[in-house]
Amino acid sequence: MDCSITLPNFMTADQEKNIEKPEVATPTEAVKTPEPMGFRSVFPEGKSEATRSLENNLSSVNVKLDTLRKLQKEDPDPVRQKERQEQIAKLERQWGRISRYSYLQLRGTSDQKKIVDKKDSFEQLRASDILSLKKNGVDLANLLLVPENNPTGSVSRDAIKEKDSFIVNFGENASINAITGAGDILPPTVSQVKITSAKYPNGIVAERRNSQRPGYYNDTCKPPYIAIYDGDKIEITKIGPLSKEDLDASNKADEEQLNRISEEEAREEAVRKLSLEEKKNFMDSATTIAKAIETQYGIPWQVTVGQAALESGYGKSGLAQAGNFFGIK
Repeated sequence: MDCSITLPNFMTADQEKNIEKPEVATPTEAVKTPEPMGFRSVFPEGKSEATRSLENNLSSVNVKLDTLRKLQKEDPDPVRQKERQEQIAKLERQWGRISRYSYLQLRGTSDQKKIVDKKDSFEQLRASDILSLKKNGVDLANLLLVPENNPTGSVSRDAIKEKDSFIVNFGENASINAITGAGDILPPTVSQVKITSAKYPNGIVAERRNSQRPGYYNDTCKPPYIAIYDGDKIEITKIGPLSKEDLDASNKADEEQLNRISEEEAREEAVRKLSLEEKKNFMDSATTIAKAIETQYGIPWQVTVGQAALESGYGKSGLAQAGNFFGIK
């Protein structure tokens, strides 16, 4: 199997002339990643902390891959063969995530590096970070997808064509599984896809919509929006021309999605920082009002209090400060 990988280039041609390109090893090779010249003035030995971390992480994955491949040759049991092959595919996708993310940390533009600053691994990225990277020129197809038949292969957003099949490469990042969608990753010219997942093992065909939540929808499903998770398969079934109006609508939907997710993450962060006493004070105040609503309208007070706490961040959201606890705009 060809385990070579082509990584995205986030630099201008002029910047390229002044920097030494790092070599990226395959999963079966020893990892020897030369440094960009700028790091050598900080680390006289010629290796940055980021590069040493990259080497260690890839080496750890390589050891696991070598062990599993050796077992594949020694143990012919078909059940265990299948289980190990799934583990190998996951590790190969992990190898790709580590390589691409490290490349972004080392070679990204200044704006891209600001987004990933102090996030040591891909797993620390939030959904808003992913959309911010897209806004700043990162090819999310390259970062988040791998070819179905080559887990360490490379994907280019601009080269996607009908009948291509990809595997979602989110890993264990809970912040982006089901939140970052196929509509965020694929170009807006991809008007239809078929998504195969644990929920839809036979695949579900979905059409692109640039709605408040841009992505792919099938109205026969509940909910109609088709979320994606690590390991899901995306087949490109239809690509069509894009008018200027459609492109403008897609860009606007992306911007609104970024703002909405950023607000949600800020609210969640504010809730995490609340003390138990602050939460209790909100619940006590809300309970009095919720019981009055139950008396008048029959809505269980527990439902009202719980929903108000969830949507308002225990009364800390901007809308809640104006007396709106249910996100109604």
